[in-house]
Amino acid sequence: MYKELKYRNITYLSALFLIFGLFLDFSDSRSQSVSNLFFGLVGLNTVVFACLWLKKKILLVGLIFYLLAFNFELLFSPVIPGSGTLTPGPFAFMFKLDVLALLFILVGLWDSYREDKYFKKKLRITIVPVLTIVIVFTILFQVFVRLYG
Repeated sequence: MYKELKYRNITYLSALFLIFGLFLDFSDSRSQSVSNLFFGLVGLNTVVFACLWLKKKILLVGLIFYLLAFNFELLFSPVIPGSGTLTPGPFAFMFKLDVLALLFILVGLWDSYREDKYFKKKLRITIVPVLTIVIVFTILFQVFVRLYG
């Protein structure tokens, strides 16, 4: 019970930070790229801890789509050396992944608000395997695509 409260509080704080980040304006392109990367990490943090808090399978699916979108965004980040330039085709694909992830996450949150009326499937997950999978997948995906892609 204590862990779920801790995960809930982390989710709330990082979501509030993301909401306040909408009102920040960075005019320099370098600081804008760093802030986009930082807010992407905070968004990934929010999704991971929401998945750990509510332990729903639909949130795990949303986490997978968000992780794919985040890694795809890292491929075109100007902060990381050797990144490509973002053209309309990859941007549209990344946007579709983000929207799909947001849809799954919002449905999972809405169902939790409705007291698990539709999606009663619960997971038995802890923080260590989830964070390990997120970190290892990101590293392997970035290395594989940058070396062989």
